[in-house]
Amino acid sequence: MVYSWEANSFYNKGVAHYEKGEYDMALQSFDKATEVNPKHMLAYFHRGLTFAKKYQLHKAIGDYDRAIKLNQIHAHSYNNRGLAFAMVGEKDRALDDLHEAIRLDPRVPNYYRVRGGIYAEKGEYDEAIWDFGEAIRLGLADASTYMRRGSAYAIKGEPDRAIRDINRAAELGCIDVYAYFCRGLAYFRRYEYEKAIEDIDRTLSLRFDLQENKYDRAIVSLTQAIARDPKDALNHYVRGRIHAMKGDCDKAIVDYSKAIRLNQRYARAYLARGHAYSMKKVYNKAETDFEKSIAINPSDSRAFFYRGIVYGNVGEYDKAIDDFNMLIARSPENIGAHINRGYAYFRKYSYDKAIKDMDRAILAEPANVQAHHLRGTAYFERGKYDKAINDLSRAIELGLNDAHCYHVRGLAFGKMGNHNRAGSDFDKALDIYGDNSLEYIPAF
Repeated sequence: MVYSWEANSFYNKGVAHYEKGEYDMALQSFDKATEVNPKHMLAYFHRGLTFAKKYQLHKAIGDYDRAIKLNQIHAHSYNNRGLAFAMVGEKDRALDDLHEAIRLDPRVPNYYRVRGGIYAEKGEYDEAIWDFGEAIRLGLADASTYMRRGSAYAIKGEPDRAIRDINRAAELGCIDVYAYFCRGLAYFRRYEYEKAIEDIDRTLSLRFDLQENKYDRAIVSLTQAIARDPKDALNHYVRGRIHAMKGDCDKAIVDYSKAIRLNQRYARAYLARGHAYSMKKVYNKAETDFEKSIAINPSDSRAFFYRGIVYGNVGEYDKAIDDFNMLIARSPENIGAHINRGYAYFRKYSYDKAIKDMDRAILAEPANVQAHHLRGTAYFERGKYDKAINDLSRAIELGLNDAHCYHVRGLAFGKMGNHNRAGSDFDKALDIYGDNSLEYIPAF
């Protein structure tokens, strides 16, 4: 296909701008190319690429339409239009285009990977796995392809193959949060619970780097798995974990309850449901669930830890201390247990014992903000105002922006006769929480 030199000049400028990421300038050049020659197929194709980069997907589809009308055997146009259709939710039309791209040129591995991704989003995992395998066979054996195939294996219920593929992806480069979730699901199916929890928790720790659709994608996948096997308690449990990661405790509780109905000795489901109830401050139900989890699996320290926090929140400080004593006896380096036992001692006005627990925590973690805050407040109650100021100042240096902390330090400065610093801290406390800053004892 021969184009006029003027149209080609504009087209080449557009490609140069596109490759530099100068998309607006690229569009201007492609516009001029098509004005000079309305049959410049490549100008429409590249303008479609540029619109896609700007997420103007319907405009991209329109340009791919024009390119295909001018050259009905241009496989890349079908591939790119199919990808754009998938991104706007028209998956069947997307598959039609990918089928045609592969028919026109079955040697391009990326076409199979794109089609495999669309199949996976539709829940057609056998077809997705075949396409990802074909992409690998044709040479696209990179981290992304292994990761996608491994994720499909995990949702389909083939844990060994899922773990193998996702581990291979990690060796080749990196894996995304959805892949961690899928590998965690696979480890659950192999009863390797510690590895499973580690992967699922990793998705939680990375949640602030995620787009919301990663969680939605996981929920859709699990919903499809539940539809295939509604009596699989694991799928309900894991979907509940994802709902909890999204902050939707009500939906999480519904899923955990279904898992428990399917398996009444599912200790982890009781533990997770108890934590969700605790987050909703439904402490009586949380306590009941933690007790059931402990009765089934008394070796799981987390149930004692969470129950101890619940006891503290409802004012049963002796029971909280008993739970944290047990945890510390099991693991003397359990800093969380020391800090929470210290809070319980503080609430019982046992300030010296609270200080002793915070000493242990700070020795292990010198930058622990909670420990400095609580120890500083306990020192104030014991009349050790200089030590209180030192600890509370350290908490503030570590990033704590809390009205209670400033208020207590202000009180300590006042006791030391430094009324200017006291007034400054009271002003800061008022700026943060207004009149609520007069409540300076930290919440459990």
